[in-house]
Amino acid sequence: MNAIEGKDWPHLVEDKLKEMNQPNVEIINAGIPALATFDALGYLYSEIHTFEPDYVILYGSWNDIKYFTLKNTLLREYKPRGTDYRFHYVGVIDSLLCEYSQIYVKTRNRYVLWQQAYDQDQALLSEFDHKSVEQYSLLVKLFVDCARNMDASPILMNQARLVTRTSDAEAQEKIKYDLVRLDHETLCKAFDACDQVIHDIGEEKKVNVNDVTPQLNGRTDLFIDQSHFNTEGAAIMSDLTAKALNNILNER
Repeated sequence: MNAIEGKDWPHLVEDKLKEMNQPNVEIINAGIPALATFDALGYLYSEIHTFEPDYVILYGSWNDIKYFTLKNTLLREYKPRGTDYRFHYVGVIDSLLCEYSQIYVKTRNRYVLWQQAYDQDQALLSEFDHKSVEQYSLLVKLFVDCARNMDASPILMNQARLVTRTSDAEAQEKIKYDLVRLDHETLCKAFDACDQVIHDIGEEKKVNVNDVTPQLNGRTDLFIDQSHFNTEGAAIMSDLTAKALNNILNER
């Protein structure tokens, strides 16, 4: 997602598809900062279906990896216990700023995580619970099934990232390890596990998988942090995605 309104890579994909003789295409960017796949699933069946989309794309695993170190299941971690500002706005101004300012969102997220005792000074972990990977796999499968139940074709994408096993000091300086509480090698393993889930479900459920990671991963010139693109990165990401979607549309 890009901070400039209308220049995020999904909107750029729409522009490029129209240049590829797909004049009737319309892309709705339903991505929301900091939300994970379980959030995407909820939005899909609670609102997105009302737009009657022909295709729905699931992209992003960084926000899921944030939950790979939970000691409890998602249900027990997020049982009702007062207002949780990770999921609720504090009035109209907070809501508007979250909608229009990426800087505000990032600052707010850091503050809320601090309030929730995600201490940046905590030691980084060298392992994660692989049951979290099973949870992620279940969520992706449910997303695919939900999309098909609303007569939309699902498309899965591996998340491009700055994180690689060959990341140099410059790259690692940009990576927010404190948000996932994993050391570098373990974070690489977590991304690998998510990639494998996407490919396995793509094969199992016969879903189109658009993997842009070989062209983008690890490029310090394209990312502002571990997973968000700068302007050049958004342009390249949109170009790769538009070409893949154009092929899918032409086959249809």
